[in-house]
Amino acid sequence: MTFCLGLTGGIATGKSMAAAFFASQGAKIIDADQIAHELEEPDQKGWQTIKTAFGSDFFMSNGRLNRKKLGRLVFANPVQLEKLNLLLQPLIRAEIVKQIQQSQGLCVLDAPLLFEQGYQHLCARILLIAAAPEIQLQRLQARDQLDRRAAEARIASQLPLTEKSRLADDIINNNGSRQAFEQALTLYWQILIKEVGTL
Repeated sequence: MTFCLGLTGGIATGKSMAAAFFASQGAKIIDADQIAHELEEPDQKGWQTIKTAFGSDFFMSNGRLNRKKLGRLVFANPVQLEKLNLLLQPLIRAEIVKQIQQSQGLCVLDAPLLFEQGYQHLCARILLIAAAPEIQLQRLQARDQLDRRAAEARIASQLPLTEKSRLADDIINNNGSRQAFEQALTLYWQILIKEVGTL
């Protein structure tokens, strides 16, 4: 039997750190972003789709997708972002479903757009990693070297954390130290393992 934990969060809230922690505990991680990147490799389905829809200006001389350039376009233009999602999401979803079906026991679906793309219906339980708005903004600016306006645009491209909080089964707030966050993750994992073991 497969139990799929949906893992999501706002950008720069600590979701990737949580995924790495669960992986260290032996969970199989199904990474939606990694799947998207693999589909965008030269000559893959996603790569071909993007090139047809957006043109060769968004590709580098070696044939690889220029993700930064495409990112600047779509995060500044909701219409273009929706266009990109409509093209790629069916491909990403098909691969996610395939990997969940191939999993045994507990797997973790790591997906920043879990609710936005309707992936919650593939999961038995949803964990949201959240952070206070100003902390999230500061982390994103520092991580991606963005000015405040660009960082705010990226945050705004996702469903608000308040809405995700309403939809999630469980929430871990990551507003403090790394140590405190890891302790919260450890406790959550121990409780989850006990619950899954009784299914």
